[in-house]
Amino acid sequence: MTFPAALSRTPAIIGSFVAMMAIGASFGLVTPALGGTMLDMQMNAVDARAYLATLDPSQRHLHLFATLVQDTAYPLAYGAFLGAIAARAFGNRFAWPAMLAAASDLAENAAQSAALQGAEAALAAKTVLTPLKFGLFMLAALLALAGLLTLLVRLLRR
Repeated sequence: MTFPAALSRTPAIIGSFVAMMAIGASFGLVTPALGGTMLDMQMNAVDARAYLATLDPSQRHLHLFATLVQDTAYPLAYGAFLGAIAARAFGNRFAWPAMLAAASDLAENAAQSAALQGAEAALAAKTVLTPLKFGLFMLAALLALAGLLTLLVRLLRR
């Protein structure tokens, strides 16, 4: 599987960057009502269960909505942006960390959605998925940063 060429075009890169920033900022509208954080920041099942126990039913509902809407769109946006920069600068194989980060984030969201609806055993997946998501995201971000610098140097050399 290769990274879609259409996502590596300048308008798509700009669009995915704007989407990533807007969606990321929108979490600030939700987190205060959830005690200042979300399940996504809990790195393992034990911490996630403890956090979940602090939420009342209305907070669980709000968190579920945020997970299904915001936190489904967010990995799609950052995966597209980070992957496009890496693919454009270095080739398709360098987009894999961004695509895998987005996939692990979406899998984590599925587990969290189940837990927010009462299937708390699904939180066991967070022990693997959350550190994997953050590690892959950091790798993808570093590749994108190196890619942006590489593209800038190429542009200046023209």
